[in-house]
Amino acid sequence: AARYTRWLHAQEAQGWSFEAAEVRVDPRAVGSDGLVLHGRIDRVDVRAGTGVVRLIDYKTNLRKSLEDKVRSPLEDTQLAAYAALQRARQPDAPGIEACYVALDDTDAVSAVAHPHVEGSARVLAREVAAERARIDAGAALPALGEGAVCETCEARGLCRRDHWSDGNEGVPGAA
Repeated sequence: AARYTRWLHAQEAQGWSFEAAEVRVDPRAVGSDGLVLHGRIDRVDVRAGTGVVRLIDYKTNLRKSLEDKVRSPLEDTQLAAYAALQRARQPDAPGIEACYVALDDTDAVSAVAHPHVEGSARVLAREVAAERARIDAGAALPALGEGAVCETCEARGLCRRDHWSDGNEGVPGAA
């Protein structure tokens, strides 16, 4: 609690203030393609004087693992989905930032920002809508598992990955 309080006071000194917690965003269109998402955002802060919103997701991971997670911004979909929801919730917000807050580091509580989260949110909404359109048109779902993970997965034999023929060379059990 003391580490979190120090972090919180530092954030307040930078102009951030609490706006809401456990923000439920009911199904809402997040893009021009009619994609509808819903979710719950852990915490929303606002920066004084700017109106910029910061979305926070608390994690019990170590800072290093969260830094690895956001290193490829388009691979981290959680904060991008939150940003898409927030933009749909408040379309006139001057800016959206997002970060994970690592609670379990022994040194200090720290934030790990998702770089360019608004751009990632736009790409996520566009690509999920495009994928949904493909599925609605009858396209088969691609197998998304990665080879190394597939080797130890408890769903072996049940997953479509084991029966997928495109690009599965070298995956044990793949046809």
